[in-house]
Amino acid sequence: MPSPFPGMDPFIESQKWEDFHLSAITVMRELIAPQVADRYIVNVQERVYLQEVEGDERLVIPDVSVAATERGRSYSTGVSFATGTAPVTAPVECLLPETEPHREGFLEIRTVNDGRLVTVIELLSPCNKLRGTKGARKYLTKRKALLATAANLVEIDLLRGGRRLPMASPLPAADYLALVSRGRSRPRSSVYGWQLADRMPSIPIPLAPGHNEPMLDLQSVLNLVYDRAVYRLSLKYDRPLVPSPTADEEQWLQTIVHEHATLPPQ
Repeated sequence: MPSPFPGMDPFIESQKWEDFHLSAITVMRELIAPQVADRYIVNVQERVYLQEVEGDERLVIPDVSVAATERGRSYSTGVSFATGTAPVTAPVECLLPETEPHREGFLEIRTVNDGRLVTVIELLSPCNKLRGTKGARKYLTKRKALLATAANLVEIDLLRGGRRLPMASPLPAADYLALVSRGRSRPRSSVYGWQLADRMPSIPIPLAPGHNEPMLDLQSVLNLVYDRAVYRLSLKYDRPLVPSPTADEEQWLQTIVHEHATLPPQ
């Protein structure tokens, strides 16, 4: 049973994104690889880093005596002035920020004969769009280095939340974006934008100059992941949508969710 939405299912973003991200990258390879066989190989790669987790930081203070007088203050320093020696003092116990490993998959298209990198396909994650985080800094560093080469970049943003990645000119006003940057024509890039209610488009995957560009049907990617993961059973459509929709979108969403809830189970 497919998603009840005509395009991207917006409930995936806040409920199943990590699962969807890893699955979608694999499905993208399944769709692209047969179209470029004999000349190119498509590899799934993984970027791993530690992301700080917000939580309480505790500080344990040892029992150190402090004496104060009306004329001034005298503090226990732990040093014996009679002997000039420093006894062993109790340490202060502190906790480092908690971290958890964060994994991001992406695709590399390389030539069969010499393994030369031709194209990188990125599916943005929420960490990539949160300025100041380790995930954002690491991704932007990699992005900048890649754009300085002749390799092509395809950057797919299926997230309504977060800040758009930096560009030198305004991006289309859209809920979702896909950027196709061909190394031979930079800084010019093609940007595809569509709204929440739209079917997701097919986008070209650039290769070496002179080679036919395969098409990646983003709607097919979603449909395959949705069916294989049986998201119809795990997504909670009665929960608030995050990020919050506009008033017009809310009415449209409620209509679709209501129709989905009344369908018989399959």
